[in-house]
This record gives sequence, C-alpha cells and structure tokens, in this order.
Amino acid sequence: MSLSVKYLLDFIPKAGEFLEVVDGVYLLRMPLPMQLDHINLWLLRDHNDWVLVDTGLFFPESVAVWKKLAQDLIAPGQLKRIVVTHFHPDHVGMAGWLADTWGAELIMTRDEWLQGRLRQLDVTPETQSSEVDFFVKAGLFKRDDPQNQTYASRYQEQTSAIPRVFRRIESGDTIDINGEDWEVITGGGHSPEHACLYSNKRDILISGDQLLPRITSIISVFGAEPDSNPLSVYYASLKNLRQLPEDTIVLPAHGLPFERLRERVDYILAHHDERLELLINNLESGKRAVDLLGTLFDRELDFFQSTFATGETIAHLNYLIHQGQVMREENEKGEWVYTRT
Repeated sequence: MSLSVKYLLDFIPKAGEFLEVVDGVYLLRMPLPMQLDHINLWLLRDHNDWVLVDTGLFFPESVAVWKKLAQDLIAPGQLKRIVVTHFHPDHVGMAGWLADTWGAELIMTRDEWLQGRLRQLDVTPETQSSEVDFFVKAGLFKRDDPQNQTYASRYQEQTSAIPRVFRRIESGDTIDINGEDWEVITGGGHSPEHACLYSNKRDILISGDQLLPRITSIISVFGAEPDSNPLSVYYASLKNLRQLPEDTIVLPAHGLPFERLRERVDYILAHHDERLELLINNLESGKRAVDLLGTLFDRELDFFQSTFATGETIAHLNYLIHQGQVMREENEKGEWVYTRT
C-alpha cells in the first residue's frame, strides 16, 4: 500500500488517536500543552511487536493516552524498542516512563542521550546561572528577575527519567524492523546528533524535527555554547537530506506527511538566507540580540517563545560572525552588541 497525502489531509487523527498511514506504520498524534499543540509519534509493526519512534512530552495527558493505548493497541510486553530522534522533551519526555512500563529498549545517538541525561542531572545553581547569564547578555533577561529560574528548570519538569542504559545508533547504521532495513541518517543544527530513519525499500523518511512541512525547525544557540554556529551545521544536514529521492514520503514530527522533499529543503535554505539578509540590513548601527527579534519574528512572543526567538536570532548572528560579516562587542552593561563589518 502506498501512502496518500491527500488521504491524510482528510483523516489526520486528533491528539491521542492513531491511524495506519502505510502498511505497518501508524501515526500516533500526541497532545502538547503549548501553541504547537501536537507531536507526531510513529508506531511500526515488528512482526507481533511494536517499535516506537519518539515518545511525547511527560505530562498527565500523555500518560493518559499511553494507558489507553495499552488497552486498545499495544499489549503488555509488545513495545520492544523505543527510537528517540533527539533529546528535546516532546521527543524523549515519556521514554523513561515507557521503558519502565513496557520494558522497552531505548535507542538513541550518543550525543542526544548524553545531552538529555545532562539536562536532567545538572541542575546546580551554577548551571542555571550560566543559562540566565546568556539571556542577560542578549538583553532579554534582567539579572535578578525571579521568572528567570522558571526557564532554567523547565527540562526536568517535562521529562521522565531517561534510562541509564541505551543502545547507541550512528549515521549509516540500519535498524531491522519487521524484516525491513531502516537507515539511520544523522544531522545537526536543531540538536547535536538528530537521527532520522529512512526506508530505501519504500522511500519513506521519518524526519523528526530535522525536516518539517510548514514551520521551520528551531536553530538556536544556548548558554552552554554561546559562540556555536548551529546554522552552518543545519545547512550541511539539509543538503545531505536533499540527496534522497524527490518522491520520498516524509513523516515529520509536526504537521502532516508530505512529498517533494527537495523542494522543501530548497525552501528552508532560502528562508534562512533571507533571514541572514534581513539581519545584515538592520545592523548599520550596533544592536543587541533582543533589539533584532522584531526583524525576524513578526508576531507577539510570550516569555518562553522569546527565549527560543533570542537563541535563534543569535544563531543567525553567530553564522554571520563566522562569515566575517558581523562583529560582536560588549557594552557597559555587559550586553552583546552586534554591528556590520
């Protein structure tokens, strides 16, 4: 059976419901308590068992959905393996709870597993302070605002304990699911070592957040690595995915499955090029990252959206710094000021 994108447009499941979209591949739409109100999880038949790709956020609604699935679809002991594309909480959040409940094996790239474990365990005041300091330098936070700590502790609240033991996957590995090889394709930018799964037999790509149909993935800089250049890494990762066949069916983590993979990659590359040009054109005089949010984001942002937008703005500025087109200095308040070279 071939997947029909038109069919999915008519019958896409609501949050908490599932739908078989290709023989043995089920879309499970999981709720999220935010503006982006869902994540797509993928359940793959593996003979009499199941393999799950991504898990959903750890919060009561997710737990309720999984308990219902235990009655309707997945019998005790049938969920054997959990493949997590990357460490972000909506993707890995339920992994520990599911592994404990079903006894499933966790499969991830090493960098993603390490990053998730680090975020859960490294909750010292010093770590929180360094994250806050990053946004102070960007001009977004005032140093002693109590709301700052809400941002710093969020990851622990949204994830169950990531298992201490996992099976590592790397780029080029294959995972046998129901007698079919799924190739691991890794990429960076959105996260350190994001894993996609590709079936050459059926030209299907489970893309996680690396390639989305309507929105663009967050490419952000964080306080632990303030001088990083994730946009450059993301460009290279997209160009690698572009080598897949144009008629590949893409099963994303958000939005609807889609076709014309190369067309979508080209659009995203052009989108980021346009954002870089917008920044360059607004840097004739020195500006802080927070002063440039309106240049890239033309909507009102809440507290958490502002942190993501600031990290993404700095990612684009860092790219321009690495290209020699922008320079960064500190003002008398210790905030970063960017100017065009």
